[in-house]
Amino acid sequence: MKNPLKILMKKLFLIFFLLFIFLISFSQDNTIDSLKVVLKTLSEDTNKVNLLIKLAIIYEGFSNEEAMKCLDQAKNISKKIDFKYGLATSYYEMGLVYFDKSNYVQAVEYNKKAMELFIILNNKKGLGNTFNGLAGITFKMGDYSNSLVYYEKALQFYKEAGKKNGMGIAYMNIAVLNGYDFEFKEALENNLKALEIFEELNDKNRMQGIYTSIGEIYRCLKNYPLAIEYIKKAYLIKQDFTDKFLIEGVFSTAGSIYFDMDSLELAEANYLKAQDLNIEMDYKEGIATGYLYLGLLNQKKNDFEKSIDYYLKSLKIQKELGIKIQLGSTYNNISNIYFLKKHFPEALKYADFSLQASKISGGKNSILEAYKMISSIYTENKDFEKALKYNNLYISLKDSVFNENSTKQIAYMQTKYETEKKEEQIILLNQKNLLLQQQTEIQNLQLSRNQYLISGLAGFLILGLIIGILFFNQNRLRARQIKSDLEQKFLRSQMNPHFIFNSLMSIQSFAYGHNADETSKYITSFAMLMRLILENSGQEFVLLEKEIATIKYYLELQHLRYSDKFDYSVHVDETIETDYTYIPPMLAQPIIENAIEHGILNKKEGNGFVSVRFSKMENFVEMSIEDNGVGMETAALAKTVQPEKHLSVSTGITRERIKNYNKKSKEKIVYNVFDLKNNKGISNGTKVSIIFPLN
Repeated sequence: MKNPLKILMKKLFLIFFLLFIFLISFSQDNTIDSLKVVLKTLSEDTNKVNLLIKLAIIYEGFSNEEAMKCLDQAKNISKKIDFKYGLATSYYEMGLVYFDKSNYVQAVEYNKKAMELFIILNNKKGLGNTFNGLAGITFKMGDYSNSLVYYEKALQFYKEAGKKNGMGIAYMNIAVLNGYDFEFKEALENNLKALEIFEELNDKNRMQGIYTSIGEIYRCLKNYPLAIEYIKKAYLIKQDFTDKFLIEGVFSTAGSIYFDMDSLELAEANYLKAQDLNIEMDYKEGIATGYLYLGLLNQKKNDFEKSIDYYLKSLKIQKELGIKIQLGSTYNNISNIYFLKKHFPEALKYADFSLQASKISGGKNSILEAYKMISSIYTENKDFEKALKYNNLYISLKDSVFNENSTKQIAYMQTKYETEKKEEQIILLNQKNLLLQQQTEIQNLQLSRNQYLISGLAGFLILGLIIGILFFNQNRLRARQIKSDLEQKFLRSQMNPHFIFNSLMSIQSFAYGHNADETSKYITSFAMLMRLILENSGQEFVLLEKEIATIKYYLELQHLRYSDKFDYSVHVDETIETDYTYIPPMLAQPIIENAIEHGILNKKEGNGFVSVRFSKMENFVEMSIEDNGVGMETAALAKTVQPEKHLSVSTGITRERIKNYNKKSKEKIVYNVFDLKNNKGISNGTKVSIIFPLN
């Protein structure tokens, strides 16, 4: 089922961008007719240009043709009288009209024309406006990286111009992009900066938009009390004005908060209020999204017929408007419903629609959803060859996305590091040149200087040396930190091929000795484990509850494979908040693998047992893995008699990961291994203890 987060973020972005349009505005009390009367009395001068632009702003949104007529006239007069500011502003407003008409190429062209003139005029506010406009356009075109760069430039120029209104707009648009990339901490910080500005300006429209955005952020963070608190603030403000588009955003976000809280009646009530406003405004894209939300809600209520009806209504509008990005996920939601109803032919039909639509739009997440669904359908139909084919496609694309993201992140870090290093070198060079210049001046005047000036020169040299040493040390520390981060990512990425190879070998081994049903169960569990592994391995830290789930799936698979060899247990102290505690991922799996492969499978008598326990120790969490295998001494002796064919690569990587983590953190991870012995001093098991700092 599609998470509506990115749909909401796009809607919040559109709210903020429409609010920005009124940066260049005036009192709406002036009617169009009265302005036209005034225009007839004016000669072709700057006053007429300014009034034409104001009239165009009123027309924008409900009569773009009339707005463009006014702007063309303003542009021509500005050229005739060489009024550069009027010409630049006309170009900028034309960019807004083209944006409203979804003609993004023309919108970019006119914003850049405006920018060139504002640069000549050194008009900081105008530059802030044009960069803000370019940011909005590139966002709608899907170029999020450039959009963020443009917003940051807009913020810079608004600060230089002292325009708080523009600064607030830039902050909240940057917050939307942060949320779109799931950077919720940064999104919250930028929204609060914007809120402080608009509270000072008493701008209730934008305060309401920010309250709505903060409510959505807290929803994503699962802090529902704060999410509801901020959405209520937004709702109270909405009573002060009648902007239906903004009010719809409040109801839509409130519906999603209650949806996540499983308060489905309240969610439905808010979604329906939002949809009524969309229909009243004839806002087609909003109507399509509203039907999608209602489809998700009824799917959660298990009212599948109503859910499919809403999805089909949404699909119809999406096709009419050419909204390709949502088609794949909507088809996949319908396929999921038929899958739950065990109508597998229909489920396969819509899953195939989803795959084709997703390939056209280029949405890799939607393609992954389609591969996953098709694999599940073939598994249920016991067509394991096709199920494995699509599962392999899913894993391959997941790896590709992970590697692509990793490559981009490493390249970004490397570029950032080199840029900062170059800036520091320039600073040091300038300081060195300054010191040499001062030294030359002192030498030219040394015959008339006294001892105090010579001492002063020495002081400058010492100061320069200290500054140079400080910059050198700072640069070296930053380089070490970046190198450590890159090493950690590389080590975590190495775990994937190692684990996948071992698991596939286990599946092959299991398939030879078991029937089709048992093999199907094994493959299904393996697929679920693969999903967790691929999700977790890309993170430096994961929630403890996710790591526990990964451990349980892995032990279940190994138990299926060696059912007559060992049993297992996983125990977690009740005092540990697993949904708030973070630990590095994939540390337990290599240890459990060693316990089974080298400890229990070499055990000649009795059944094996693996125990995994999580215990709280003040500000630390201990993960202990204990087995009753042959112990380290016996295992080591066996290696000398018959060397291993398979080196424990993952165990070495685990130790190296802990070592790298401890290099850059004040609170260390403690790793210990104990050889368990009986009363006669004979090895009868192994215990591994890893102690993590809490959170």
